[in-house]
Amino acid sequence: MKKSIIKISSFAIILIFTVIGFKIYTTDRTAKSRGDGLFWKEVEYVAVGDNYTTPRDYEILAEDQNGSNVIGFGGDNKHTYLMVDSFLDQRLFVREDYIPNNNGPLTAVAIRRDLIKSIEDKYGIKKILEESKKTLPKICKFSNINDLFKVEYSFNDSQVTDFSAGYISFHNGIWVYVKMLNDDSFKDLYNRRSANLECYEINDTKNVLKNNY
Repeated sequence: MKKSIIKISSFAIILIFTVIGFKIYTTDRTAKSRGDGLFWKEVEYVAVGDNYTTPRDYEILAEDQNGSNVIGFGGDNKHTYLMVDSFLDQRLFVREDYIPNNNGPLTAVAIRRDLIKSIEDKYGIKKILEESKKTLPKICKFSNINDLFKVEYSFNDSQVTDFSAGYISFHNGIWVYVKMLNDDSFKDLYNRRSANLECYEINDTKNVLKNNY
């Protein structure tokens, strides 16, 4: 009986080390992380912001020199996007030669780095911002960059919200839309100095913004 147990234990240990050895042998370790960059299969990748959609399925493609997993997304056969999953965090990278395209269906909307999960609300936010631009603009006075929430879009199943749509703010009791900030206005608001910005009143009859913020 004892001999049988010893044989089974020995077989299990051999099997475990065989599997580990096979994994070590077959794992692609050619990926190199370099600060905000990643190099893999002769392609340079650059880190993008925090806003990206969660992939439906994924595959571990390689490991970098730090032992972090390099992950590809299902359906992305050209590996346009890669995620590096380390012990501390996850970072998304995109091919350096990637050119975003907004001629297609809306994929995601992010407000102040938070992704809008509801499909209805995503399209609702885009619609009310487009409608607000048809109204007459007015001048709104701001004194802090944190009063403005940046709005970003992605299209065509892009994993990255790489199109800036402007800013929204709850200003003097109403939601307003600011199409853009120039460098001077951004610096003033960042340093808590007042800035007068052209803004458009948002008619949020369905409370899309209220429900999300």
